[in-house]
Amino acid sequence: MCKWGYRLGSDGKCGAQMVSLADLANSTSEELEILREQDNLIKYNVAMFSLWVTGFVTIFAGGAAFLYRKLHAHQEEESVYVPFLECD
Repeated sequence: MCKWGYRLGSDGKCGAQMVSLADLANSTSEELEILREQDNLIKYNVAMFSLWVTGFVTIFAGGAAFLYRKLHAHQEEESVYVPFLECD
């Protein structure tokens, strides 16, 4: 059994898998469609991973900011504010 991306050669050793233009030229349209579908699924997986990571980072940062503000809240002191115009 070979690592991912490697194939067993005729000599019984694992070697890097090479996709040449000649291989693509001999492929049927169904095989090319499968390759396109796999590429699209990989792009989708990478995008979903990025969205999940972004979401977790955003939630963590928001929670940290909320917790910081909650724990470091200053109590209001008695205001020395006097209204400029007092209505009776």
